[in-house]
Amino acid sequence: MRDELTALIDAQEASAVYDKAEECTVFPNGDHWARCTFWARGVEAKLGSDRVKVMGFSNENNPSAKIAKPLFGHDFAVVDDRYVVDGWVKFVASHLPNQIGVYDMEDEKDAEVVHVLYGNVECWSWLDEPGFRSRI
Repeated sequence: MRDELTALIDAQEASAVYDKAEECTVFPNGDHWARCTFWARGVEAKLGSDRVKVMGFSNENNPSAKIAKPLFGHDFAVVDDRYVVDGWVKFVASHLPNQIGVYDMEDEKDAEVVHVLYGNVECWSWLDEPGFRSRI
């Protein structure tokens, strides 16, 4: 499963192109490559909302999360309630080098990385949850 999910975010990266009119890199649907939410929504589009929850948090609600320190918050995909899938952390987040982008929360070592990068799971919010406001 990890290989399949890694291949998915690698394909996302390969599909991105520079748009001269927008003056930024975009995915084929026009979503901005540098926005974490669009990486997560791309995973959801490929695998379906029955398998994927797009999760997120703001820095003020999850201060221990290392991933969003220079940002206001972060969004990412959780697949099958087990895998954190985050192409943004692998390809965009230069402040966090050498990240793999797919983490198995049932693997002890991966769970430790998830805790450091994404902070307290209790602080995560489901983006489709009623009343949730995007940080974008």
